[in-house]
Amino acid sequence: MTTRAKGTGSIFKPKGSKFYWVAYVSNGKRHYESTKSERKKDAQDILTDRLGAIGKGIVITPKVGKITIRDGLKAVVENLTMNGRKSVDDAQRRIDRHLLKYFPAERRMSTISTADIERYKARRLEEKAKPATVNRELAALRRAFRLAVRGGELVAMPHVGLLTEH
Repeated sequence: MTTRAKGTGSIFKPKGSKFYWVAYVSNGKRHYESTKSERKKDAQDILTDRLGAIGKGIVITPKVGKITIRDGLKAVVENLTMNGRKSVDDAQRRIDRHLLKYFPAERRMSTISTADIERYKARRLEEKAKPATVNRELAALRRAFRLAVRGGELVAMPHVGLLTEH
């Protein structure tokens, strides 16, 4: 068995488990994460990905990238409520009627791309929604991404461009 250099994490298979696990240090804390794979190559790829992000100064935990769109949009409503905004009901209605009808509630936010958002805009405009209405929906979506990045649940967010209002 070869030993890895200090700071390069480790790959191991616990007794009784058929899956490989990776261990790495991020922000001074040791994290353990199952690869959910029986292949050592998959474990190496995951560890390399985690160490690369850590090398860029990004704090990585096993929960990064696992937040769903439902949870992200729920955080927007909670944030509006906490800040005493009057638009809470309006935002909740837009989320339920449009955003969660287009983006499945269990979809991970990390899988949503700028292209997906552009398709959403095009579909809403085809449905004869006014640009200002679509912009309010996009603002809620953009806020969900920003809260997730700020909370350490996402590493990056897609570009959410707004439409020109007339």
